[in-house]
Amino acid sequence: MAGVQSLIVNAVYVFSSVMKILLIARVLLSWLPSLGFGGGGVLGRISGVIVTLTEPIQGPIRAMLDKSPIKGVNTVVDFSPILSLFVIDAIALIITRIITVL
Repeated sequence: MAGVQSLIVNAVYVFSSVMKILLIARVLLSWLPSLGFGGGGVLGRISGVIVTLTEPIQGPIRAMLDKSPIKGVNTVVDFSPILSLFVIDAIALIITRIITVL
């Protein structure tokens, strides 16, 4: 049974690492619109895939931030990627703790 547990823990770790890399790539591509989201070439398609994969995590967090007092302040900084990184780490930690206790 320990082999299955370690396999699941490793899978959770790899998944969370890939999601964090995709979130960071999304942030970097958003700073360079001519290369990423605005482009119609290969990087534009890659950006579309990155958005599709990260939006299920980042979208709800952005929606919660829009309703929070932070949004009331005139800010152009989107804090949802930062909070998304924390949420991914927290979920991965919770899942791995549950798996190791079982």
